[in-house]
Amino acid sequence: MLNKEHYPSPEVVPIHYATPSQLRLLGLCENGLEPIGTVDTRGKTVPLYLISQAFPERTPVRY
Repeated sequence: MLNKEHYPSPEVVPIHYATPSQLRLLGLCENGLEPIGTVDTRGKTVPLYLISQAFPERTPVRY
């Protein structure tokens, strides 16, 4: 995406965007997704992804 948005803090990020760690908490992964923006959090800039485009994480099958 050409015009990625940057947010100064997590408090102002729209609810339908998530960081990689937030996606993992939802049981989703960011593999293959294009970041739609960035956010500054805890002194680092991290990518943001659109939650509706994320895929469920695959858990290993144990027999």
